[in-house]
Amino acid sequence: MNVAQVVSGLQSTTRRLEEEALRRDADLKNKVVIGRYRTDRTAPISSNDVQTPDKEGDIVRDGGYEYIVVNDSGTLKWARIALDVAW
Repeated sequence: MNVAQVVSGLQSTTRRLEEEALRRDADLKNKVVIGRYRTDRTAPISSNDVQTPDKEGDIVRDGGYEYIVVNDSGTLKWARIALDVAW
């Protein structure tokens, strides 16, 4: 691989990243987000308690935890984050 090929590869990657950044910026301006803050669902009882309307990025909160649907190698699962943290 010579210098010209490396430069060409870097330019191609830079163009692709710029296009992706512009698309994401447009999505944010159009308020396109992944997931939703769910008030119509109770907290999941386990990490695999994914129901039909649940989608990646959905968020549910209860008194002590925030639950987020994550994609774990192609399988949707709930991740749990503790909210009650002592300072």
